Amino acid sequence: MQEKKLGPRSCLVTAILTVIIAVGIVYGGGQLGQWVDRRHRKKVDAHGQRLEAVITDIDPGNKSSADIEIEYWYKGKKYSGEDLMPESWAEERHAGYSINIVIDTLRPEEFYIESVE
Repeated sequence: MQEKKLGPRSCLVTAILTVIIAVGIVYGGGQLGQWVDRRHRKKVDAHGQRLEAVITDIDPGNKSSADIEIEYWYKGKKYSGEDLMPESWAEERHAGYSINIVIDTLRPEEFYIESVE
C-alpha cells in the first residue's frame, strides 16, 4: 500500500488555516469567554433566585481577575463554589464579606455572583 504524500498546495492551506485559528484564539478568546459567560447567566436566570452568600476566600489569579470562593445555603443545604471576578471588584472585599448571588433553583450548585457596579 502506497502512502499518499501531501503536495505543496495542501501544506500551504494547512499552514494558512493554522495561522487563522491561532489569530482567532488570541484575539477572539476574550469575546468567546464573554459569550460563554452570557450563556451561563442566561441559563441560571431562567430559574434564578437571588440569595446572600459569604466569601470564604479570595485567590488573586492572573493580572485582571481573582478567584472568589463562596458558601451559601439553599433549602437547608449548604453549597459552595467559586467564580471569577475582576481584580478591582475583589480588592474591595474580603473573607467573611456578604455578597449577592443568583442561583439556578433547578440546579442550586449553579450560580453567578451579581456584580453591582
